[in-house]
Amino acid sequence: MPTRIRALRAVGATALLVFAATTTQAAVVFNYGTVETGGTPGGAAPWLRATFTQFNATTVDLLLEAVNLTSTLTSTEFVSDWWFNVDPTILPSSLSFAFQSGTAGPWNSLTAVQDGITNAGGVFDFDLGWPTSGMQGGALRFTDDETALIRITRIGGLLESDFNWTSGGSGDAANVLALAHIQATTSPPGSSKVSPTVNGGGSVPEPGSLALVGIAALAAALLRRKRGE
Repeated sequence: MPTRIRALRAVGATALLVFAATTTQAAVVFNYGTVETGGTPGGAAPWLRATFTQFNATTVDLLLEAVNLTSTLTSTEFVSDWWFNVDPTILPSSLSFAFQSGTAGPWNSLTAVQDGITNAGGVFDFDLGWPTSGMQGGALRFTDDETALIRITRIGGLLESDFNWTSGGSGDAANVLALAHIQATTSPPGSSKVSPTVNGGGSVPEPGSLALVGIAALAAALLRRKRGE
C-alpha cells in the first residue's frame, strides 16, 4: 500500500476519534462580570461562573462556581440565586434536575416556569436558590470558592446550546444570558445582581474542534501532493 494512502487513512481514523470526543465535550460558559443592580462585589471579576457541558444526547451538566470571592473584604458574600434561560421551544417543566457533587451542597429551592420568573427587570425560565440563613454559621450558604454540579435531563433531548438564550423583560436584566444574586456585599453594604459580561456566553472551542481543523488541512495537503505526482 502506498505510503501516502496509509497516511490518509491514518488521518481519517484520527479525525473520527477527535470528532467523537468533540461531540461529548461541547460547552457554553457564562462568566459573571457585569453588575446589573446593587453594589459591586469584592474581588476581581468575573465573580461567578456557570458552565453547561454536554453529557449525552438527553443530558447537560451545569457547573456553578463562586470563582473569586476569596479576599477578606468579601468573606461574608454568598450567592443566593442563579437565574437562567432556556430555548423557548423547551418547557422548563420538562427538565429534570439532580445534584451531583460540590462543596456548596444541593439547592434548597427550584422554580422552573417558562417566562415565569421576574427579577431585576429580566424574565427568566428557571431559578436555583441556596440558603440565605446564617444558621450553623452560614455553613449552608453558597460562598467563596464553592461549587455545585447539577445534571439536567430532558427525555426529548437536550443540548448545552439550549441554555444560551437571553432573558425577556424591559428592565436592567433584560436581554442578559443569565443572572445571579450575590448577597452581603460590603461596598456599599447590600447585595448585587450580576450577569455574564457581553459575549460571555456561547459555545467554547474545544481542543478537539481545533484539532479537526488541523487534520483537515493535513489531509488536503496530502491529496494535493498525490494529485501533483
